[in-house]
Amino acid sequence: IAQTFACGVDDGCLFVIGELPEGASLAALLEQEGALPLASAVAILAQVGLALQYAHTMVYDGQSQPLYHRHLSPEWIYVSQTGKVRVAGFGVADLMGSLQTNAEACGWALPYASPEVLAGQPISARSDLFSLGAVLTRSCLGRVPFGVSQGAQKAQYLSGVVRALAEGELFTV
Repeated sequence: IAQTFACGVDDGCLFVIGELPEGASLAALLEQEGALPLASAVAILAQVGLALQYAHTMVYDGQSQPLYHRHLSPEWIYVSQTGKVRVAGFGVADLMGSLQTNAEACGWALPYASPEVLAGQPISARSDLFSLGAVLTRSCLGRVPFGVSQGAQKAQYLSGVVRALAEGELFTV
């Protein structure tokens, strides 16, 4: 997990100051490669899964203090030349934990957003796992799930999900 040094609100704008991990973002790798070989995708996303497990099971002062990423996408995952993976953006998650959020207003990556995020409902580990599955789909197939582009609005995204489910084409290649 990439380190967060500070976060807050200044003049109504959220800010996070954090470590920029070495390597390229998974988004940049996918932009170059399209889809990754299955073994590479699994190796990268398994490390992301371990980072999420660590964050979801955090304990502070003997109390369970889970931290949910809330907006996991390829832009927040960094892969070094040696294959070491770091997940950034947890500072945003910590800051957003106490604020009422709207997925579109916050610029969440809709193709990776969980139903809870889109509905403005409470977030749990399941939300991050949904996003992890969407990132895995993008990494293996070279496209986001449900056939919806990154620039889609929430209505287009939900319509794409419903269409894919109805046509049985959720994860066809």
